Amino acid sequence: MTDWKERNAELIAAAKSYAARGWRVHPVYPAKNGRCAWCAEKGKTCNAPGKHPVFLKWQEKATTNPVEIARWWRMYPLSFVGIATGHGLAVVDIDPRNGGSESAAKLGIPETYTVETGGGGRHHYFTHEGKIRNSAG
Repeated sequence: MTDWKERNAELIAAAKSYAARGWRVHPVYPAKNGRCAWCAEKGKTCNAPGKHPVFLKWQEKATTNPVEIARWWRMYPLSFVGIATGHGLAVVDIDPRNGGSESAAKLGIPETYTVETGGGGRHHYFTHEGKIRNSAG
């Protein structure tokens, strides 16, 4: 098993690779065994483990600065990598649990940078000019 320092180095490398693409990143409280570290710390139940940003105003704090990224992951080791969208970057979230795969097939989503999500879906990343709003549904 990879020790936590190696895993943290992998997370820093991933965050820096996204930043090198011009994508602004920020740390997100990790989830372990389906439990949210942030909510567990507060004694709360969580319906979105691994999706709580570490910082308030994370949209403003997200950065592409590799020095800042390394500093953040030293301060908050093992944090997941969040990517701020809306400024030149849009993400289409395909959720197979809610018919997303069928909808995506009908729409014909073009080839792009794609990652698997923790819930078995996919995030498709697209660059664009200008700003767009974040929405779900």
